[in-house]
Amino acid sequence: MPHTRRQILKNAASGITAGMLPLNLSTFHSKTFPQSPVPQPTPAQQKWMELKFGMFIHFGINTYYDVEWSDGTLDPAKFNPTQLDTDQ
Repeated sequence: MPHTRRQILKNAASGITAGMLPLNLSTFHSKTFPQSPVPQPTPAQQKWMELKFGMFIHFGINTYYDVEWSDGTLDPAKFNPTQLDTDQ
């Protein structure tokens, strides 16, 4: 019989009220879960990896303060990319 969380809690509560907890835990460990397959790259990802070159360009609030790292207290009001052209 599969055990739901509600049933487990109910059994535990009845064990506590009886002055003992159930000691037979083998029923909870008897479930076998299917092994998930190892994730595989998509064909496009595989082709990109075979190029052996990649680039990631990132900018954010630190860019506008000309610092590489910050502690998260920089004023976001300065982040205002008014001339950003992502289609250039």
